[in-house]
Amino acid sequence: MALLARLAEAAHSEADNVELGFHEPSTPAGVRLPSARFRPAGIIDMPTREGDRRDVQVESAVALGLPRWAADREPPRRPRWLLRRTPRGLDLIAPKRLVFTRGRLPVPYSWRMAALTHGLVLVTYGQEKIAAAVIPYLDSV
Repeated sequence: MALLARLAEAAHSEADNVELGFHEPSTPAGVRLPSARFRPAGIIDMPTREGDRRDVQVESAVALGLPRWAADREPPRRPRWLLRRTPRGLDLIAPKRLVFTRGRLPVPYSWRMAALTHGLVLVTYGQEKIAAAVIPYLDSV
C-alpha cells in the first residue's frame, strides 16, 4: 500500500525538475537536437525477479513505450510521444494523450527555436537509469 501511495503522490506532482540543453550526436552524420531531461523529485525503487532494483516511475515510462536508453547509443524515435510547450513550461505527453509529467520552467528562446526548426526533441526521463527517445515537439503557446 505504501508503494501505491508513493506512486500516486509522484503522479500528481508537478515538481519534476527539467533541464534543457542540446544533445550532441555520437556519429558525424547525427543531428544536434534540443534536449529536455525530466528528473522526478525522487526514486521509487522496486526489486525485480532477477534481484535488480528499478525505479517504478521509469518503468512506467517504459511500459508506455519510452525505451530504456544508454548514452553511448543513438536514441530511438517514438512518434506517439509528444513534448508540448504550455504557458507554464513543458508537458511530456504519452500515447493516448496521457500527460505523463510536467515541468514548470521558462523555455529559452534559442531552445524553443531549435525545437520548432527540427520539430523533434530528445527527451530523457529518470534519475539514474533513464528512459529516452526522440519525440515530436509542439509549441502550443
